[in-house]
Amino acid sequence: MKPQFFKRTNFSDRTPETTSLSDIFLEYGGDKADVEDHHPQMLKWHMKLPYCHTVGYATLYATLFDEFKHDAFKMLEIGICDNRHPFASPRTYLRYFPRVDYWGYDLFTQGPKDSEGNIQLRMPDILDLVSRGANIIYGNQYDKDCLTETMQEITKDGNLLRLVIDDGSHISKHIWTSLEIIWPYLESGGLYVIEDLTSGHPWPLKDLLYGDYSQDVWRAFYMAAKAIDPMYVNFDAKKENGETIEIPYTDSTEISTYGSTIMNKVLDESNGLFFRPGRDYTNFVGVLRKK
Repeated sequence: MKPQFFKRTNFSDRTPETTSLSDIFLEYGGDKADVEDHHPQMLKWHMKLPYCHTVGYATLYATLFDEFKHDAFKMLEIGICDNRHPFASPRTYLRYFPRVDYWGYDLFTQGPKDSEGNIQLRMPDILDLVSRGANIIYGNQYDKDCLTETMQEITKDGNLLRLVIDDGSHISKHIWTSLEIIWPYLESGGLYVIEDLTSGHPWPLKDLLYGDYSQDVWRAFYMAAKAIDPMYVNFDAKKENGETIEIPYTDSTEISTYGSTIMNKVLDESNGLFFRPGRDYTNFVGVLRKK
């Protein structure tokens, strides 16, 4: 498919926020807010989808992103229209990063219609976001040609991406494809973040269709972190309430040939790796920093 671009119409810097990243996510009901599932803002969707939890990445992100929070830079986020809290992330990042050149990428498959129909349903939100300074892209993260054309458009002014966040399908094949295509367009020192590396048990249909949810990518990050420091992957042994943490997928260290090839390449070109569970201890986030 060919990507469809909705370009920003507002090029002004925004007023810097004093509100924490977690509190901005919370305002929009985003699951990255560092709060419990029973918080009133989270209950709006958690009661309907009890197997979905708050992942609380915001506190970690605030630490990782602080060094360039007020800089002018390019950012790409894959997966921006979760039905639980549609467009919570772009709205949050536009406020948190006052000078960001934000690009949001989504296939818009979540909703009552097909992708094209859902775009039409979401047009008021899309038009609002472009008026606030966001660029929105209709595209498929598993389509190499679509991703390549998107990257060429984003970087045609000669400036590469500083931050990429993959919160898309959470399917290993799609994650690897996106990483393979996008990585060369990440600047030196840039961060590539892959969210929700976890079991596919809430989504048995995806496991049936694809044979692997995000396990392959999870194992690749686990093995890379373990090679750096075996103690790095203990994840503190117990949750705060004393419950034992069950680390998934450690029964197998096998990684697909495709995944191994891509992971080895990006590790050779990285000088930093971070791999930790979210506050629910079932979703993990992996971060790579490019040399």
